Amino acid sequence: KVNEYRAPADGRYKFRIVATAHNSPTPITFAVYLGPDSFNKSSTIHDYYDAQPGDLQTFEFEGYLNRGDNIRLMIPHIRNNYNDVNNKADKFQGPGLAVMKIEVEGPLAEEFP
Repeated sequence: KVNEYRAPADGRYKFRIVATAHNSPTPITFAVYLGPDSFNKSSTIHDYYDAQPGDLQTFEFEGYLNRGDNIRLMIPHIRNNYNDVNNKADKFQGPGLAVMKIEVEGPLAEEFP
């Protein structure tokens, strides 16, 4: 589960997100946040990506995480109701982001010239 992931050590990590727009004829923009994601110190936006409707797409990027940091996805302009106990993904009818897989690799070894 991505919300349970914590970086084991400081360093650069490679991320792969496999996703597509869900129930939307237009792309769904999502933001990737990297960082501690705590009440004391929030995560920062790494970048924005556009998931197109149709086939799954793979979004690959690298970013820096400190030990204990994580990755979080947010969709601007779409209400986030993940705390609603009646919100079940298999019954959701509105537009959204269908995430099939998130992979995290690292920390990556420093390359020598």
